[in-house]
Amino acid sequence: KNTKSNWISTPMCLAFSNFQETYSPGRDAKAFVMYDFVPESITDADENTYNIVRIGKQLWTSENLRTTRFSNGEEVPRERGVWQEETPYYDIAPHAGVQGIDSEEEMVDAYGFHYNYHAVFDQRGLCPTGWRVSTIDDWDELIDFVMAHYHNTTHDNAGNVLKIDRQVDSPLEDAATNVHPRWDADDTHHANNRSGLSLVPGGGRHVNGSVNNLGQWGTYWEYGRQAANLRADYGDVRRMNWHTNSGYAVRCVADFEGYEVKFTITDADGQQPIEEAIITLGAKTVKADASGQKRFHLPEGTHTYGVDAEGYEPVADQSFTIDGEDIEVTVAMDRITSAISPIAGEIKVFPNPADQILWIDFGNLHIDQAAVTLHDLTGQLVLRRNFSINGLQMKGLEINHLTPGVYLLNVSTKQHEVVKRVVIH
Repeated sequence: KNTKSNWISTPMCLAFSNFQETYSPGRDAKAFVMYDFVPESITDADENTYNIVRIGKQLWTSENLRTTRFSNGEEVPRERGVWQEETPYYDIAPHAGVQGIDSEEEMVDAYGFHYNYHAVFDQRGLCPTGWRVSTIDDWDELIDFVMAHYHNTTHDNAGNVLKIDRQVDSPLEDAATNVHPRWDADDTHHANNRSGLSLVPGGGRHVNGSVNNLGQWGTYWEYGRQAANLRADYGDVRRMNWHTNSGYAVRCVADFEGYEVKFTITDADGQQPIEEAIITLGAKTVKADASGQKRFHLPEGTHTYGVDAEGYEPVADQSFTIDGEDIEVTVAMDRITSAISPIAGEIKVFPNPADQILWIDFGNLHIDQAAVTLHDLTGQLVLRRNFSINGLQMKGLEINHLTPGVYLLNVSTKQHEVVKRVVIH
């Protein structure tokens, strides 16, 4: 990468004193559905799981690293005293005296571990395979992206966009809290986490073993003997050069080579979002949210999709092409119309999803015969049954021979008809 940035404007320091610790997992970090190409989370050598946030063409963990092992399974030594030169170490900030944190486990949950230079840059690797400790270039690209894409973001306040939106006496909605993890109060700079990165003020570990500035500073190793530093009382991100046996937090980064596809599912007029519409994309079948939307991350190329929603005509065998940029796909669906009276409220289908037998409960309907069909989203008939009800309330369909996916179930009688969406595992 040759990304240039002028966000670094502080003098270099070789050691630091008067430090404190803090960091925490992000609260409701920007959520994306990760489709095949990008995982929703990653797992370290200790089997800790970390949520992922996409920012531009980067993937970042939205929580501080807390592994006790390198990626090959070998242990990272823990040392509570003074760290010796040339030896990798980690430690946990002491919770004694920190109001609101009552155990070491709570401290780790809030702020993760502090690692020294030798642990961070050990060839065995702290981050999971395919991921790296954030580099100088990564931070340059991150700052440039948020300045370019978040309204009114400059060098002077880019750090506020990256900080977790938990802060003492914050004037921002739902951000004011005394519960860890959180930034200390400031009259000017308010953490808003618009990026979803959720950086926390884990402070740092001095070369003498003390930990200072919990709640005030969030300092993160960069690949090199440098660290990105954020503080509660300023809005920018600064770069500092610290002693190799100082201890700071770690975030892991990977490159994102794909693009975002935003689906919006509406009725035919484009006015009403269709909640919980089922989108089938490749091998994935997912629900749209309450606003009829869903986001995917996909590589370049042409992708085929289908959409189904109860009460609407299915959309099948449609496609879109990604060619070097994010795109939006809007699907307008027509309602199912029939001259026959609907009885959807009187017939129940369960379980849904199903994998062996799909049961149809006819309730108190006074009918003798019912025709049942099952179509896939391409419209192909895959199953047909004629049932004699004769006073029985339930009938079962064996479906274990069918390919997993989304289907439309049609139940017809002389007087009624109902169409229901079913999912087969």
